[in-house]
Amino acid sequence: DTEPSNNTSAPENSVPPGPTLGRAHCILRERCPACFGLETWGRPLSEGGDVQLGADGCFSYPHLKSAGDGPISYDPTLFISKEKVDRVRDRIADARCKKPRKVTPPIPQEAIDACEASWEAA
Repeated sequence: DTEPSNNTSAPENSVPPGPTLGRAHCILRERCPACFGLETWGRPLSEGGDVQLGADGCFSYPHLKSAGDGPISYDPTLFISKEKVDRVRDRIADARCKKPRKVTPPIPQEAIDACEASWEAA
């Protein structure tokens, strides 16, 4: 596992080393130590998992309204291969052709509404 460096741009066609078991990848720890610098990993999804991310259709992330609307710095390092993106695109296209099924959310609507009022899309 390689520790973060001050140089955030990787040489073209380079592949970062894989993660060490029990730690987030060094790129993730470098990007957001608060989210990915956990000492202990492996919490089951039934207990909330280790990390939860949410992005909207513009690939920006929800943030607290009190944080303001300043620019988000982003180094466009690729994490997902084109082949995987293409497979997901095909799955989404197939899912759009199917009739939606009725789903009952496990979280009460009041809790969702209260949380939603605290956040806005970037």
